[in-house]
Amino acid sequence: GITIEDASGCNEVVEDLYICHAQMALPPNSSLCKFDEAELFAFAPNAVSYDWSPGADLSCTDCPNPIANPEVTTIYTLTITSPNLSEFVNQFTITVDENCVWPVDLDSSGLVSHFDLLPIGLSFDTTGPIRYKASADWLGLTALPWGNTIPATTIDLRHVDANGDGSIEAVDADVIRDKWEQSLSFSNDQSPYPNIPLLDTLPFYVEVDTFNEGQRVVFPVILGIDDLPGEEIYGIAFSIDYDSSLFVPGTAMMTFEESWLGEEGFDMITVQKEFSVPGRLDVAMVRTDGINISGS
Repeated sequence: GITIEDASGCNEVVEDLYICHAQMALPPNSSLCKFDEAELFAFAPNAVSYDWSPGADLSCTDCPNPIANPEVTTIYTLTITSPNLSEFVNQFTITVDENCVWPVDLDSSGLVSHFDLLPIGLSFDTTGPIRYKASADWLGLTALPWGNTIPATTIDLRHVDANGDGSIEAVDADVIRDKWEQSLSFSNDQSPYPNIPLLDTLPFYVEVDTFNEGQRVVFPVILGIDDLPGEEIYGIAFSIDYDSSLFVPGTAMMTFEESWLGEEGFDMITVQKEFSVPGRLDVAMVRTDGINISGS
């Protein structure tokens, strides 16, 4: 083939295939944070097909402009087929910055939820490097490792410092409330809840009762009973599903005055959020003094 520029601006010809553009749309530093997105862009007016690989982190593999969402540095290969079945092959590398954090995704699960409160309690009062351009905005930011991890995980504590001020404290929970249910998955098929061990033996339920229309009702949430108490508990996150047609929107809430797990604002922090549709109350509560507690 020869290189020419035609009226449409195409400047590369591979046999009978006109290649106008084959490039990436990336930030100026040419790297991404984990869970961030980049557009891969190719345009060949008379192409028979596009084939991108690997396809696991792409929004499509047979389109000219897929959205890439890699978790690790990845080399993508593009094969464009011409009308006479000749092929044009090019590669693009997306570098994933391993020092990035998403300020509100405190457990590094890819979803902001009540589960993000638990790492705050587990790491309460820990300090580390202040994040460059400290912010709680919903974007990937570079952050230096703290050298400590959330207990029983490999997640560095830089992820838990929600506002980037170099200290893990109750104010970091405010960011969860502001960004609840923000998701880092572009495919929309991510489960809304992280995988957690089931409470197979510990009694944990809502003690329901009958009520009349218009009546204000209180349902105790039971965690452990006298014969089978909760032992060595530090925090818990859960959701209560209910029939939204039976309650006034905006009235479902949890109170913690009688909780044996701790005293809110003293040795325990909490978050909660009601979703009137479909009818769900998300709740998390966790201690902040590093001491497990038992009770019922």
